[in-house]
Amino acid sequence: MKFSLSALNTYFVNGLYLIVIFVIVFFVATQALVRKINTYTLTESILFLTVDKPDVSIATTIAGKVDEVLVKSGDHVSEGEVLVRLTDETNEARIDVLRDLASENLSANTELQLLRARSVEYAVKAPRDGVIYEVLAARGSFLQNGTVIVTLFADDEIRLVGSIRPDQYPLIEKNRGITVFSPRLGQVYTVLFQGVGKVKEEAPFITADGTEVIQEEKYEISFVLKDEKQGTAFIEGERLEVIP
Repeated sequence: MKFSLSALNTYFVNGLYLIVIFVIVFFVATQALVRKINTYTLTESILFLTVDKPDVSIATTIAGKVDEVLVKSGDHVSEGEVLVRLTDETNEARIDVLRDLASENLSANTELQLLRARSVEYAVKAPRDGVIYEVLAARGSFLQNGTVIVTLFADDEIRLVGSIRPDQYPLIEKNRGITVFSPRLGQVYTVLFQGVGKVKEEAPFITADGTEVIQEEKYEISFVLKDEKQGTAFIEGERLEVIP
């Protein structure tokens, strides 16, 4: 069987074309495999991220007796909401006296205005949205100025923290956004890499046969929610599963 030169050229071109297609497909498949391997390497040690909410202590700015406690542990409060009301009978009696003198005495009127201005401090309000963790004041107790009476976990500026091996850090930088799952809520969330912190030293442990095992050092890493408003749903200290 004889082949013409043009036919041979056609076969050669077609063969070259198939080789190019094969190389491209092989390259794409290889990159996909590398991404899967990288993802596994990235997440094999980051199984969970822990919710870290800012801990806010709310203190009195004036002395007084607790008249009302309007919240309890677990309550969600909004910024500006009154948590505790204080009262000071001596202060109230002084206001009553000054009220009668204020119209005729300038100094009495000035003192009256100052006392009235400070009366707003008897209503202790939430400085941020959040969940009440602990109420440290009881009705009827007398508090000095600066006494912490409520602590809460704020809904904003939430971090999700975990730990990684040093060799995993370049992959974290490359894959700055990951997905986490909340078993409690049954939902997934997108979190963004915020930064790497101190080296977390793992204490050595002793095996059953008495061998001391030195654990490898790890970096503390932190993420933030892509949508900060979703932080309202989380509980301080709960763990979220990293989805590979």
